[in-house]
Amino acid sequence: MSDQIGERAAVLRGLYAALGREMRVKAFADHLRIQKEVYLVRLHPDLAPLLPFEFDMYIRGPYSTDLADAYYAKARPARVEVTARAAAYAREVLGMDAWTLELAATLVMFCEYNERFPEFTAEEGLEILLERKPRATEEDARRALEILRGLAAKYPEIKLPAPCAPR
Repeated sequence: MSDQIGERAAVLRGLYAALGREMRVKAFADHLRIQKEVYLVRLHPDLAPLLPFEFDMYIRGPYSTDLADAYYAKARPARVEVTARAAAYAREVLGMDAWTLELAATLVMFCEYNERFPEFTAEEGLEILLERKPRATEEDARRALEILRGLAAKYPEIKLPAPCAPR
């Protein structure tokens, strides 16, 4: 295991510990959940430096091979201090059900990618989401967008891409 992977693994485990959450990695569903949680948690500027993972789009939404390396690695949790606001935001993300988490993270990635096109809207992001996630209903997709916008309104410091941000 490289030093970088070991350090990232320790910080990742330390962050989950600081949030009062066990980081489970036994089942495939656990891996999916961690991927989406970290993708959304890193939107908070206090937490982003702790989570320097690059993500690409996969069938189930944002995925990082570097993050996978970190959660598979054996490491003692590092001591991680998190501001109360950042912790509150992260706990709300960790509290999402798996399906909403997958939809919200995927929608953010679509909005992030298309943010460079000023005419791209959240409605277009929802259309793409529904095309890519055939079992998602329009209600599911809109609920994920509203949850994201609610978090951005409550925590204006999070870096939600413009098309997904509250109006």
